[in-house]
Amino acid sequence: MEIRDFQLIMAGMIAARHPAGDGHPFVVALATRQKEDVIVALLHDSLEDGYSDVEELKSYFDSDIVDDVITLSKQPEEKYFDYVKHVKRMGGRPLRVKILDAKINYNRCKMRGDSLIRRYEKALKILEEQV
Repeated sequence: MEIRDFQLIMAGMIAARHPAGDGHPFVVALATRQKEDVIVALLHDSLEDGYSDVEELKSYFDSDIVDDVITLSKQPEEKYFDYVKHVKRMGGRPLRVKILDAKINYNRCKMRGDSLIRRYEKALKILEEQV
């Protein structure tokens, strides 16, 4: 078994702890194409939602994966659109995963008639605008 295969398994086990229990990290991961993107997608809510911590991630994943998950983790004192702009500036894998996350959240809000739909529309506009 390659190291990234082991990391993929561990990411799935951590993602299964997602507090909403709706499989959201798996939905985002299924929309990605590269193995490292899948791992980051599975872990993208783990720090922010508190079902993992940096030390646990460091024990299983390479520093590039951990750094990407940290980038995707909105800090409690951070305003949402400042966070979105930060992810946009970082680019790369965090940006790819955040765009997928925002699209999936947007579609879920649209189906439910949720008031957060405008938030995700604005986030997608920021994330997808060309520099």
